[in-house]
Amino acid sequence: MKFWSTGTGQNTLDVSLVEADAVREGDHLIFKGKMGPPVFWEYTMKFSEEDFISFFAIAKDPKTVQFIVNSPNRWKLFFSMAVDATKFTLMTVPRLFKTIFFPKGNNGEEKAGEPAPEGASE
Repeated sequence: MKFWSTGTGQNTLDVSLVEADAVREGDHLIFKGKMGPPVFWEYTMKFSEEDFISFFAIAKDPKTVQFIVNSPNRWKLFFSMAVDATKFTLMTVPRLFKTIFFPKGNNGEEKAGEPAPEGASE
């Protein structure tokens, strides 16, 4: 991704969320990393559930679809997104069923969305 700020003049800064550290804090997923060049700044991005829903809404928006269809890299974009969507589904569905049928897994994971009880050891 490219970011631009009035403080950087005409410069844009590269940000890669893939290379960021991601940590869950409460109801958010926090991404921390460094952007640049030409200036290397640390950044923090805080994503809520609504933000993730927005990403999928953007991906299926007709303007996004048209952008992909008209891109010289259309097949790379399409197959990359299709493979990632398949991986996402294959990783998520079994874990969702696990939280329904086995609320507390063998490794001590708490049920999705529920914090550990007070005094629970890590």
